[in-house]
Amino acid sequence: MTRSTKRSDGLNVALQGDLEGYTIIVNPQALTMGLLEDIQQSSASVMIDAITATLSGGDLPNGVDRNGLRKLTPSEFADLCAGVASVVKVKKTT
Repeated sequence: MTRSTKRSDGLNVALQGDLEGYTIIVNPQALTMGLLEDIQQSSASVMIDAITATLSGGDLPNGVDRNGLRKLTPSEFADLCAGVASVVKVKKTT
C-alpha cells in the first residue's frame, strides 16, 4: 500500500517496489482526465511528460524533472506511475 501525506505543495507519496525508500510530491490539481489519457498512451515521451507535470518535488536519485525520469528503468517508471495513481480519488455514487 502506498502512503501519502498532505503538504503545502502537494501530497508526499512514499514509493514502493524498485523505488521503495524514495518519495515524490504530487500536485493533486495536475491530476486531470487529460493526464490519465496521456499516461495511457503507448508513447514513452508522452507518458514521461504527463508524469513530470504532476510532480512538484521528491528525492528520486536523478531528480523529478524530465531528464531525471528518463534515467529510470521501465520497472522503476511503473512504480513511479503507481505512486502518482495512488493519489487519484474517484467519488463513488450511490
